[in-house]
Amino acid sequence: MVEPTQEFALALPFNLKFSDLNPQNINDLSEIKFELEYKISSSNLADISWRPHLKIYNHESNEWIPYIGIIKVGDKVPWDYTNDYIINSTYDEIQLSHDPTQYLNNSTSCEIIFTLSRDLYPNFDQLFDFSGEFAKLKLIGEIFAIPGIFNSEWQIQYEEYTLPPQRKEIACNLTINNSYLRFFQETDIIKKSIYHSNDIYNGKPFDRPITNEIDLISLLSEEDYKDIANLITVFGINTDPLIITPLNPDQWSFSRLDGSLTLSNEILLNFNYLNFTYEMWSDLLPLGNGIYEPNKSLFHNISLIQNVIGVYENGTVHYFPKIYERGLMTYGCD
Repeated sequence: MVEPTQEFALALPFNLKFSDLNPQNINDLSEIKFELEYKISSSNLADISWRPHLKIYNHESNEWIPYIGIIKVGDKVPWDYTNDYIINSTYDEIQLSHDPTQYLNNSTSCEIIFTLSRDLYPNFDQLFDFSGEFAKLKLIGEIFAIPGIFNSEWQIQYEEYTLPPQRKEIACNLTINNSYLRFFQETDIIKKSIYHSNDIYNGKPFDRPITNEIDLISLLSEEDYKDIANLITVFGINTDPLIITPLNPDQWSFSRLDGSLTLSNEILLNFNYLNFTYEMWSDLLPLGNGIYEPNKSLFHNISLIQNVIGVYENGTVHYFPKIYERGLMTYGCD
């Protein structure tokens, strides 16, 4: 590939200001989303190839850091942090190789939704300036433009002296369409009629079974087992470090008839211990025809779980994907 001899970097600095964000609630911030519209125009150029980019200012290190994520426009990927960012380098991979597949040449504008999430930017507070009335996020929208097009090689249009003089120009514009913050909810779902298996099994979880089944009838007292109406959530547990993970509903099944908790092979490979939460018959109201519902008077402090996190012993945080939230809220309340 023949590298172009000219590539222009057009910088468009801007700020996002948030009145409802402060140093006291910054740790509750989950993510920031904003939509930018990039536009480029040119004069006296037959062709132009370009790509949008974004950088964020870190107030702690006093440096501009790259956007951690993927920028996609149609079938083009002008930026993929995993492949294009080069650590401790002044240039990124695209600036060095000028891969033509990452440049746009059939359009002069695009709209991109950017997401800054806590799992990718753990120190959110370092990205904000809290010195004024608003929390300010400092950014630069960039457009890298090549005055030409790729056809087997980069074909660059140079400035030429003509009469009358015709000046070649490239201009760009950036519009902020919208932006918003998303916070973690601090509240939990608490339901008095949910019980924990540790309380009826010597205060500890069950060991991983040799087979795919845990025989609850043989492990629990007859009275305790008869009180179990339904299993709510089964958890896989590892102890070094301590990690407790809610299992997907398709990874386990419970037969009350024979008292067996059946686990998938994947669970046996990945976890050393297991336990579960359950409902008791005494907390359910019969509706007839073998149908029961929970006594809604036992619910309190109901709220929506927006995200589920786990904290390792060393203090680092693991953000579970949405799949781990399924099945945690079995019943609703009016």
